[in-house]
Amino acid sequence: MAEVQPWGGRRAQKVTAEFRAECEAANTRCWLCSQPIDYTVHRPNPDAFELDHFYPRSEFPDLTWEPSNFRASHASCNHARGKRDHPAAIGPTTIDW
Repeated sequence: MAEVQPWGGRRAQKVTAEFRAECEAANTRCWLCSQPIDYTVHRPNPDAFELDHFYPRSEFPDLTWEPSNFRASHASCNHARGKRDHPAAIGPTTIDW
């Protein structure tokens, strides 16, 4: 079995840019909180787009470069989730503000 290239470098930048462009064109919302992503801002803004891996790279390295494992998220939502498989206590509010 071939070793999986770790996430990072030019390849990750290119893949992220391509995925971001697809998400922006489709006006994709954050998969964690379901709120719109402001594609005009960039990190370190917490509302900025960030490519999230549904299955964490640390536990599923073979899915690191698999596009079906990519999700659009806010930077803050992605960081709050951490390396958990599934979101915990992150998502739409129960009250319609």
